[in-house]
Amino acid sequence: FTGTSVQMEWVPPPAMMHREVTNKDDSKTVWIFQTTGAGALRQKGLARASNGGLAVGMTLEITGFASKNGQPRGYIRTLKLPDGRLITVWYGDPNG
Repeated sequence: FTGTSVQMEWVPPPAMMHREVTNKDDSKTVWIFQTTGAGALRQKGLARASNGGLAVGMTLEITGFASKNGQPRGYIRTLKLPDGRLITVWYGDPNG
């Protein structure tokens, strides 16, 4: 998924990333992706926008797993930042 950040929730336990993704028909869908906790994100160098980190309007490439119920939700596995850094966020089994 490549999309633009529209909201970032840093509230524990997991942080939630809201991304606007352009569909094949050029319509837009806001996806909500679950990440790790805010502390783990900070350890990976992903801070709040006020600290030079993830900001609304930032375009990121995400790999992960979509929810099985068809809702626009999922889990992030990796984030590719605009500067080219690839950060692994989640290592778990989505079926576990």
